[in-house]
Amino acid sequence: MTAATIAEQVSTINAGAQLHFGLDLTTVNADGTIAIPMPATVIIDADRVIRWIGVRPDCSTRPEPVDIVDAHDAAGL
Repeated sequence: MTAATIAEQVSTINAGAQLHFGLDLTTVNADGTIAIPMPATVIIDADRVIRWIGVRPDCSTRPEPVDIVDAHDAAGL
């Protein structure tokens, strides 16, 4: 089974700035990268198939609960 990864890549300049301020993401990210994860809401069925995914680059917004319920119902779960 492979891991699903949804991440925004960090530029070399930003990575250097992160290190300057003591933030080494390679030490805290499980995959050892400097990727910045994006929040996601995922509906997965019993066979581990992704039926719906809501990804928002802006971490201050999330899918509305009604959208999640509608997606769940549309997937027949």
